[in-house]
Amino acid sequence: MRDGFEFESPLGSLGWIVDSLFLTSYMRRFLVTRISRRLPLPPGVPQQVKSTTSTNSIMNTSLTIYTAYFLVSLGMTIWVARTLHKNGRLFLVEAFAGNQEMADSVNHLLWVGFYLINLGFILLFLRVGPKPADIVEGVEYISTKLGIVMLVLGGMHFFNMLNFSRLRKKGIAHRPPPVPSAAR
Repeated sequence: MRDGFEFESPLGSLGWIVDSLFLTSYMRRFLVTRISRRLPLPPGVPQQVKSTTSTNSIMNTSLTIYTAYFLVSLGMTIWVARTLHKNGRLFLVEAFAGNQEMADSVNHLLWVGFYLINLGFILLFLRVGPKPADIVEGVEYISTKLGIVMLVLGGMHFFNMLNFSRLRKKGIAHRPPPVPSAAR
């Protein structure tokens, strides 16, 4: 007979990190100690309970894969955010009729919002799906997750471009018509 014990800390990814770093090993030691004190082992069963190395290797593989996913996703988010921030400024300056201070302020707010939304999605999405147990599953896991992150980044990019375009059209529509050169 074999008993199972499962637990999960609250707070999403932060709870998963605490589970991985501390609680799993603590709970294993705690249960083994409590069981060994209360129940005598039958004759012929070794007195030490050995932890399985497969659980540790799966955990190490999963942690490595999660780290790779997060770092690549972070790099992609930084690259897209910098590109949007740098090149979007021209659209905003035109949309705000040359008011560079207003354009820079809005551009910075869009930049911060982009980071918050995308990094929040990346961290929440980390928990979705089965844990990869080996390298093959890890590559599949990373490629699926990164593909979805790329789609979300692309969607955010087109959403920002749509808004920039609307702001630009609105800014151009409110400008007075140019004065013909012959009338001067």
